[in-house]
Amino acid sequence: MAYNTFDEYLAVVENTVKLSDRRQTVNDILVGLNVVFATGVSYLIINTHFQAFWVASFVMFLCLATLPINTTWLALNHRYRKLILLRINYLLELEQQFRTEQHNDRIGVHHRELEDAKKFQLENGRESVGFSMLERRFILFFLILFPLIGVVTLGITTAIHLGYLPTFTLS
Repeated sequence: MAYNTFDEYLAVVENTVKLSDRRQTVNDILVGLNVVFATGVSYLIINTHFQAFWVASFVMFLCLATLPINTTWLALNHRYRKLILLRINYLLELEQQFRTEQHNDRIGVHHRELEDAKKFQLENGRESVGFSMLERRFILFFLILFPLIGVVTLGITTAIHLGYLPTFTLS
């Protein structure tokens, strides 16, 4: 059986699609998990009006519990970005090989879109294709948000108990 470069190309495309789907599934799950944590923390804060130290401590615990989840998510995002970019670059090399063999510059799936994306990256100093930088910012948002919520909750609860702030009530 002869070696077929086009079959290899199709296999790499299929593998890249599966990897991208897996990345999206991980993102969906972890966004949902962060939303559940944020909802729980908000519910505790709103219903206790910063009156109990045990609630502030529990909120701090929940907020700190998100740190390993989100740092793992950040590492997975980085790994998926590298793996997908590696496959895209390999596909571009195969497409270049097809163009050379066929003497046709228009061969290649999404060749123009990828070239435009690379041009945009060079102009704007970005280093990734697709949504990975946006996803990374979203993860960093959660990494900063939860510890900040925990510290602010603990600080406000302490200030209320020491008499520096009035008691909060919702009408």
